[in-house]
Amino acid sequence: MPTVRFQLRRDTAANWTSINPTLGPGEPALETDTLLVKYGDGATAWNSLPYSAVNLPAILEAIAGATPIADGPHTVGTNTITTVSGIITAII
Repeated sequence: MPTVRFQLRRDTAANWTSINPTLGPGEPALETDTLLVKYGDGATAWNSLPYSAVNLPAILEAIAGATPIADGPHTVGTNTITTVSGIITAII
């Protein structure tokens, strides 16, 4: 079975705000510095889109437990990770 890789569009909050793109319908995009996500509707520019109700930082904190990620390593599925980006990669 071939390996399938799914990646979100991602950039910093400042870059998203500056570029202000219009995401396609249902297209997710991640702010790498805040870990907040927005979903496009095909018509609304980034700055006018609401953030997703899913709180990714809270989910990551729950995955990592009370221990800060820097004090890892932590295991997500079969992946051993030590950074927030490692957790995002493991989840995605």
